[in-house]
Amino acid sequence: MAKTHATHTAHGSQQAAQAHPDTTARADTARADSAAAKAFAPKYLSGFPDSVGNDTTVRPCASLPVVATPAQGAVEQYSNSPLHDTGSMCLLMAAIFFIAISYRTGYRYLENFAHNMFSVKRRENLFDDHTVNDTAIMSALVANTCIMEGLLLFYGITAAVPGIATAMQARVWLYVGALTGCTLAFYAVQLLLYSLLGYVFADRTATKLWVAGYNATQSLLGLALLPVAVVTLVYPATIGTTLTVAAVLYVCARIVFVSKGFRLFFSDFRASLYFILYLCSVEIVPPAAMLAGTIKMCELLQS
Repeated sequence: MAKTHATHTAHGSQQAAQAHPDTTARADTARADSAAAKAFAPKYLSGFPDSVGNDTTVRPCASLPVVATPAQGAVEQYSNSPLHDTGSMCLLMAAIFFIAISYRTGYRYLENFAHNMFSVKRRENLFDDHTVNDTAIMSALVANTCIMEGLLLFYGITAAVPGIATAMQARVWLYVGALTGCTLAFYAVQLLLYSLLGYVFADRTATKLWVAGYNATQSLLGLALLPVAVVTLVYPATIGTTLTVAAVLYVCARIVFVSKGFRLFFSDFRASLYFILYLCSVEIVPPAAMLAGTIKMCELLQS
């Protein structure tokens, strides 16, 4: 009976093995892998040698080429400029903003630039009177001129007087604001002076034409200086060229204004002496004194 049961069991095992040959093969493979794992020994216990079986030589890190050699020399200090100063940029944006909002109602003032700069017609005309809108856009244009001159003076003084350049670049807003205030005060003083000279030496109509010419040339000067100032802000390396262009534009504006005054007041040869005195005392000495005063003011502000 037992023999018969053993025979049936062996026969059943043979049938199971024949029925599942893959299972048997996987079991044999697993046993072989286990035996191989027990026999594995690391080949490079102390690290890779200089030559590994594929003929690749591992070079030391010290012998590898350097991609870039750091530049030698003193560290250059970062120089601030009005382009990176919030206050200075707010001044510039405010000037453009006020011109834009006043242009819609005061565009006729721009159309009359040529008339205001060159006309010496003394006949009274109803349309020659300035309106409130003309005064608004004229004020915006004059303020723009003062701001442009303040920015360009900042760059000019830092380039011409390197001794105070570091202090000015450390407090850009203070110096740009102070220089803009100086140019605005200089405009106001000259406007008052022209009105006084006209009151003393000329009649009301000639004085009105003369002052209108001064305001027109100053307004147009600011529009011409705007792209020059922007180029100076964005490309400081061109400061020599841009400052030269700005000086030429300023001189041209003064020549246009002086020529109008010459046609208004030069009546005979005897007036030439007064005209020469006017040029020296009003058109040459004050700008030079103003420039020297701004440099002195910047030196005082750094202390």
